[in-house]
Amino acid sequence: MDEYLGPVKTRSDKLFLKLVKKISKPDYTMHFMEDRHGRKAMFYNYKGVEIKKDDCVLLKATIAEHRWDRYNNKPLTYLNRVTVRQNRGSKENPKTVFGEEGIERGSSSKEWEEPLTSNNEKELDDALN
Repeated sequence: MDEYLGPVKTRSDKLFLKLVKKISKPDYTMHFMEDRHGRKAMFYNYKGVEIKKDDCVLLKATIAEHRWDRYNNKPLTYLNRVTVRQNRGSKENPKTVFGEEGIERGSSSKEWEEPLTSNNEKELDDALN
């Protein structure tokens, strides 16, 4: 078995990984994952449903780099363009989440605003009143 999750620059929509550790900093969040065979992976931001420590998730991602984890002295697959397709929960708390909007998570440094059309402003006013 390969020590990485796959070849660099390949896209996979069937990565089944467990969130082992999440480290939050002011500007970013690092997500450390592991598959059933003990292979390690990490990524920063992602789209999709929220994940918590020990949750097992089905991901779609691009294998961006093969790195070496200098703290654990093991191979580490760096992922980008990550989308959580399904959160299966943990052994203790299994679940399936469907229908949540695919918003980007893990980054607090995004600063953008989508302009509202006059129709959207009217709908927003009606909803708030």
